[in-house]
Amino acid sequence: MGSNINPRSSAIAPDHRSPENTAELVAVLLSELATGDIIVVAKNDHRAREIANALQAGAGSSLVLFCPGSDALPGDNAPASAANAGQRTSALRRLRLAQAEPNRAALALVTTGEGCARLYPPPHCLDVAPPVFSCGDVVDLQSLAETLEGVGYIADERVDEPGEYAVHGQIVDVYPADAENPCRMEIADGRIASLRTFDPVSQLTVAECDRIEVGRASEPVSEDGVPLFDHVPGARIVIEAGADKRRRVLLELAAEMASTSPGRATRSMCEEQRYQRSLEQHAVLEASGPLGSPPTKFTEKAHPVRAFVQEAKAALDEGNLLLLGTQRDIRFLLPRVGKALKCEIVEVQSWAEALEPGAGRPWLWPCLSFVAFASEPCSR
Repeated sequence: MGSNINPRSSAIAPDHRSPENTAELVAVLLSELATGDIIVVAKNDHRAREIANALQAGAGSSLVLFCPGSDALPGDNAPASAANAGQRTSALRRLRLAQAEPNRAALALVTTGEGCARLYPPPHCLDVAPPVFSCGDVVDLQSLAETLEGVGYIADERVDEPGEYAVHGQIVDVYPADAENPCRMEIADGRIASLRTFDPVSQLTVAECDRIEVGRASEPVSEDGVPLFDHVPGARIVIEAGADKRRRVLLELAAEMASTSPGRATRSMCEEQRYQRSLEQHAVLEASGPLGSPPTKFTEKAHPVRAFVQEAKAALDEGNLLLLGTQRDIRFLLPRVGKALKCEIVEVQSWAEALEPGAGRPWLWPCLSFVAFASEPCSR
C-alpha cells in the first residue's frame, strides 16, 4: 500500500481515500515508515497515544516515540508536571540517540497540534546523559540529593508521583519522570546494595534490577528554542484533521495571556511564521491510500461475527485480508473466526511480515492486533 505524498496540498489521488479509523491510518503510516522517517501530528494526546501504540506494534525494528505537548498553560507560573516534562525530554533524547546510530531503521515521532505550538531545546541540549545508578556504585546521600534536584526532582516524605524522591535513613526512593514505577535504593557501607522497582500504592516489589536511569523531570534550559520538526530533519509529516486548529487555538491563547504576562506567555511558543518556515523544510503527506471501500461496521449488525465471516470469505476470494483489533478483541474473536473460516491462524510480528506472500492461511499480529489472511482462499 502506498500513500499519497502531496506536499503543501490537500488533494487526494483519484484511487485513494482518507482513512476512516485508526487501523486504516496506521496501515498508511506503516507503509510510509517503510521508506523513511515520519512525524505524525494527531489532534489530541489520547489520539496520539493510540496511534503511537498501534504504530509500535507493527513497526518491527523501527523506533516509535510519543512527544506530548506541555500540560502547562502559556504564561502559567507553574511549570509542566514532572511526568509530562520527563516523557517529552526522554522521547527527544531517545530520538537524538537513534538518529546518531549507523544504518538505523526509519523512525516515527508522534505528537499533537498543541505540541507543535511550542518551542523545544535544540537537539544538542539532549546530549547530556541523565543520571544512572547501578548496584555497587559508591554513593553519598547529599551528593545524590543534589544530583536529583539538578535534573528537576523534588524531595518529599513519600514518593507518589513521577519527579519525586525521598530519603529515609539509608533507603532512597526515586520516581523517575519517564518510568511506570518508582525505584528503591538500599545503601550499605556507602554503596548501593540493591535496586528494585515497586508499586507506589502497595509498596510491594515489582522487579529487582541492576541499574536504573533517572530521566530528567524538567526540560533542559535553552534561550534558543526550536520548532519540534527541527528535531527530525528530512522527515515527512502527516497532520491529522483538526490538529492544526488546536495548534492555532493555543497560539491565540498565548497571545491573549501576553497582555497580562508579557514575554513569559509567548517566550516558549512557536509563532506562526517560524512554524511555517520549519514546515516548509519537510514534505507534507496527505494521509490517504488505496484503501478500497470503507470497512463495514459489524457491531451494528444483528449478528456481528456472522456478518464478518461472510465478508471475510468474500474478501479472501479476491485477495489478502487483514484484521486489526486490541489484544482483548483478538482473544474474543480468534476462536470464533478461526472456526468459522476453518483456517489455521499464524502470529506475525510486524506490518512488513503481514504483507509477505502467504500460503492460504491467516496471520495474527497482536496488540493493536492484526490477523492477516493470505491471498489464496482458505479451505472451507
